Amino acid sequence: MEIDDIPQDDSKIFQGQRKVIYATRNGKFEAGTSTGWQAEEFATEQAVDELNQLTEQALQAVKNGEKSVIYYLMYKNRYDLQTLAQATGFWQWQIKRHFRPEVFGKLSERNLKKYAEAFKLALDKLHREDFMNDYKIEFEKAVERTKRLSLDIGHPVFYTEARLLKNSDNEKKLIDFCQGELPQFTLDQIVAQCIKIHFEFKEKLKKLFDCPLYYTIGYIQVGNNKMFYQSEDSLESLLKTEVSNNSVKIHTWLTLPSMEILDFTFPTTYGKVIGKKNMYGKTIILHPEELTGGVSYHPMLVGEDFLFKIGAIKYEC
Repeated sequence: MEIDDIPQDDSKIFQGQRKVIYATRNGKFEAGTSTGWQAEEFATEQAVDELNQLTEQALQAVKNGEKSVIYYLMYKNRYDLQTLAQATGFWQWQIKRHFRPEVFGKLSERNLKKYAEAFKLALDKLHREDFMNDYKIEFEKAVERTKRLSLDIGHPVFYTEARLLKNSDNEKKLIDFCQGELPQFTLDQIVAQCIKIHFEFKEKLKKLFDCPLYYTIGYIQVGNNKMFYQSEDSLESLLKTEVSNNSVKIHTWLTLPSMEILDFTFPTTYGKVIGKKNMYGKTIILHPEELTGGVSYHPMLVGEDFLFKIGAIKYEC
């Protein structure tokens, strides 16, 4: 390659940096620089997406009790069996055995320290429970993503450790609210108007709890199936295309400062999809760590501004 032909495609994976490339000038090699090229960027993004997908699947396997935490940590820290064996001193077949929760649970402190050092974690962080309560981490990332996309969250976000839904007065208020509000909607409206229902309920529940509620946009994972999934790139693309309320494939729910979630539509929607009428009219109102059956919530954006910008909610609402 001639030095003047070195690609300068301003690849975003370079993050404004330049890469040294050796090319020829007048038949002699000399160093040049590149801001990246599209083919490399595409290949890198594909590889990263695949690794992220494997990491998410590994985390779900841990949550389902199918694998030990080191299975997830291996992918999260970008190891494979060979490199993790080199980092810990274990044989690959031993690591495979340690992927089994019942085997991992019997490991000595000496062996656990090898994994803790490889993953750069404190020894007491190698517990399944530490990876079950990751909703707050994802919520904080969703707040950052919302700001990065120049979207308005609406009001400052704050967090509390107190479980608001465990308060008996709040429980009673919420039961009364559900009994009064949900019967106003037909089955088809609950399935088709997730955005509208949570938008309308937000202000009513804010008064009920006397605290902010955060309108949350994201997806739900049931086992290995991601429902209503949108990546950051696809969300950014939607910002450039006006859509209708019914055509946008996203899900919304409400999040309390305690990170407890209130979803008034998903059980009915999912029940209709899988043909289980006993799920009609039900709600998911709990802390994410209390979810069972391989179900997990994944916030991507916080606030309604995104929906206004894409036209899924009209300003006259």
